[in-house]
Amino acid sequence: MTSSASAIDPHSGVTLTTEILTTSRQLHALGSDWNALHRVSSSTNPFNHWLWVLHWWQWYGRSSTWVHDRLHIHVQRDQFGTIRAILPFVITTRGVGLAAVRKLRLFGSVPAVALTELPQVLIWPGFEAACTCALIATLRRHEAEYDWGEVDGLLLDGPLGRSLMALTASNGWTQRPTTPYYTIALPSTWEALRATLKRHIKKNIRNSHAALARDNHLWRMETVTETADLELAMSEFFRLHAARATCGRGPSHPDHFASSRTRGFLLTLARDLLAEQRFMICRLRVGRDIVASRLIFLSGGCFYLYHSGFDPAWWRYSVSTTLTAECIKLAIARGAQTVNLSTGRDDSKLRWGPQEHLIGGLAFSSRAAKSRTLTATRDLTKLIEQYVRAFASRQT
Repeated sequence: MTSSASAIDPHSGVTLTTEILTTSRQLHALGSDWNALHRVSSSTNPFNHWLWVLHWWQWYGRSSTWVHDRLHIHVQRDQFGTIRAILPFVITTRGVGLAAVRKLRLFGSVPAVALTELPQVLIWPGFEAACTCALIATLRRHEAEYDWGEVDGLLLDGPLGRSLMALTASNGWTQRPTTPYYTIALPSTWEALRATLKRHIKKNIRNSHAALARDNHLWRMETVTETADLELAMSEFFRLHAARATCGRGPSHPDHFASSRTRGFLLTLARDLLAEQRFMICRLRVGRDIVASRLIFLSGGCFYLYHSGFDPAWWRYSVSTTLTAECIKLAIARGAQTVNLSTGRDDSKLRWGPQEHLIGGLAFSSRAAKSRTLTATRDLTKLIEQYVRAFASRQT
């Protein structure tokens, strides 16, 4: 089903008409327009690219009796038919009948599987205020379809974040917790960047190189960019990622790819992204062995450093730090403007002296009678959701 509604921004006079797409066929058909908007927006976020959303839906869209997902993608067009914003929502229904709970949120939210680090909407620059007006009007028009919802991935100092946050109180919305992510603005040379680094990270890199040389270990950084090499390289990455997660040393890191589903999702996604030169694997080879591996997404002049792994037997050589340094050197050599060190605050990111960005979200409720009741008893509703989720997992 496709429905539409129009809203005007009172300040700019811009009118945007929102279509809501609900089928996989419509998602497939949107690909070329989605990619065009991604290019125009110069988005450095790989997670709001069409291929990511498409694969996420194919692998994680649920259709059981107890948990059901339905696409609810907002496509906002101006009066000339040009797409100015895409907001890829999903409505998740838990339970059946009157006991069902319906939640609207952006794609990528899977319990206990934090693969989509930055679920964000996609907007043509300059249309953030008009997008906000259209979004609020559309949510109100369709609020009978959900009980409550969330809009995450809002850069708090960005135009869309400021526009939505300004309307929070008047709409009865509440702010969600913030999450940091970290970027490095790249100069034209590694030497120029190295001059800005703190003493301890310079020393760490120097000591890693010296230790490898002292023990007669020849090493090099390799990149995997050919489809023929992908499956083996991904298997190596999964092995090293799991080894790091289970070694029992240093900060705790979960194995994000312990399940066959998460591995299958990432492998098929990587194959398609590789064909579009949006993905690579960087790995550190010492002698014959691959001792560290990192996944890189390429988007809008940004190297996004995704998950990594390394062999704990090589811990004392700081191979993970060495590989990160080599990835940054490669980004500079290829003319990238930024490196994104991903989300989460930890020393492995902070020691590079990056810029911190805060992303947040907003939560809102439907004004329907049932939804008001659910909101008033949200703690009880969450318990019901947890029960339904546990029951559904036993059924599968």
